[in-house]
Amino acid sequence: MRAGTGAAKEAGMEEHAPKRKKWVVAALLILPVWLLASGGVGIWLHFKHQAEEDKKEVARYATMVSQESLADDLRKLTQTIGERNTRAADGNGLTRAAAWLEGTLGPSNTGYALKRARGPADERWPLLRATLRGSDPKAKPLWVVAAYDSPVGSPGIESGGTAVVAAVAAAQAMAGEKPRRAVHFVFLPHGYESAELAERAAGGLKEWIAGEGEPLAVLCLDAMGAGESLRVSAPAGENPVLENLGKLAVRVPFAPGDRLTDACAAAGLPAVRVAAREPAKTDEKDAGTPSGGRLAGTTGLMVEWLRRVAMQP
Repeated sequence: MRAGTGAAKEAGMEEHAPKRKKWVVAALLILPVWLLASGGVGIWLHFKHQAEEDKKEVARYATMVSQESLADDLRKLTQTIGERNTRAADGNGLTRAAAWLEGTLGPSNTGYALKRARGPADERWPLLRATLRGSDPKAKPLWVVAAYDSPVGSPGIESGGTAVVAAVAAAQAMAGEKPRRAVHFVFLPHGYESAELAERAAGGLKEWIAGEGEPLAVLCLDAMGAGESLRVSAPAGENPVLENLGKLAVRVPFAPGDRLTDACAAAGLPAVRVAAREPAKTDEKDAGTPSGGRLAGTTGLMVEWLRRVAMQP
């Protein structure tokens, strides 16, 4: 009986063995096919997404830098909106300035799909970013930064206003272009009200930058309307962008005092101050309207310099 039972078991094992072998063979055949198919679908989805992004780039509307548009934007920001900080009218000016930036550069106008991050003081006052994608993913991105707030008790014309409208004009002028490296135009809610808020805003900027790879430079825009030439300087003393100035800008010794540049440098970012004059003093009055021609001139120089830096190896 035992011998018979053993023989029966062996017969049963022989019957099931071929079935298991066929299943294994089928799996080995199907798995590579599935991997190839899924990989192909993934590649197709990637290029489809890339094509959609390219369409978005083409849909942007570039505008030339003009004295009239700069003057109009500066008037809206510093007169219609007015003082922009957390202490003035419960921060209403900051809220309106952020809305104006999103409306001006967003899909309904210039065409950028702006990204936003919560500001350090309140979600009503976000960090805003408009990105011009580059053709070379290995090229270090360039960051152009302006603060849209104003000092307490001031409409912030030179200290904030001229830098913001110059950055907006640059983003508009370059909207339809395809530079070698990505260019990120960032607008921070705090740069002039206090050093503490500027440092916290720079910390938020640093988090954004960390997600995009090592930057070539962080260009901190400041007073752009009071001088006739574009002046650049770096707290660290050196930066690759300082080697490509040509006749578009003048390199000057760095002078601390611009809170935005100081905060970015303190955060460990490769900060470069870009302005038309030295930093404003804390007791300096800032209520006069700058020359429209000068503001347009320095802004035009900055745009051409940005184009040059964005294309350099």
